Amino acid sequence: MIKDDFAKFRLNILAKSLIVGAIVIIAGLLLKQRLFSLGYLIGLLVSISHFSNIYSSIRALSSQQIKKIKLYLSLRYILFYFALAFVLIASLRKDISMFIGTITGFLSIKFVIYADSFVGKKWTQQSLSK
Repeated sequence: MIKDDFAKFRLNILAKSLIVGAIVIIAGLLLKQRLFSLGYLIGLLVSISHFSNIYSSIRALSSQQIKKIKLYLSLRYILFYFALAFVLIASLRKDISMFIGTITGFLSIKFVIYADSFVGKKWTQQSLSK
């Protein structure tokens, strides 16, 4: 039951992130900000892959020992931060608008999670008050 709920949450967040990403990328292209749109796409893809990686790690490590979990997650985060630094440096070398787009893409999935939890609480409070 819990794994099913978490899988539904993951798919919900990924779908909303892709919808928001498509809107931002299309708006950027319409405003002739190609490098911003490209940076946003790259940042969004890295962010989605990291979110999916966290999901698969949680499922794989749910029955492991604490020491093994700490080591595994520490190594994964170190690799993720190196990849993040590489992407940011590469986008900064290209153009500042691509760099800003990349950062915005990295943060977009976090904004979707926060917005989803805020709207979800608001809906829950409205349904409880009726």
